[in-house]
Amino acid sequence: MKCDHVHVPGGGGAIVCSSGGRGYRSRPHRCGACGRALSATLQCDWKLGTATPPPPGGRPLLGKEGRTCDVHICTACAQEVGPDKHLCPEHQRTYKEWLAQRAPQHSALSTQDSAPERSDR
Repeated sequence: MKCDHVHVPGGGGAIVCSSGGRGYRSRPHRCGACGRALSATLQCDWKLGTATPPPPGGRPLLGKEGRTCDVHICTACAQEVGPDKHLCPEHQRTYKEWLAQRAPQHSALSTQDSAPERSDR
């Protein structure tokens, strides 16, 4: 929730809070990877949960089932892995490890799926 201090006529003041509805523009955040101020316009979309172990040295995932990492990242630090799906550097490493683990499975499946050549022709 975003709150702003507003000066009212007559010298008074008020605090006005918004839940992010229509007309609310969020300001960029500090990048959680490189630390540049006001540069993070994206958030990490890595799904957290019990099926996904935390990366080495990563944050614990207790109570995070069904949620995403959501760390604020800038375009320079983010990796787009799908349409409107971005990963922070920490989860980019986890994603690469996941792809590497799946690569042998895919190559074994593709060799099994191909029909053997017939030698009786």
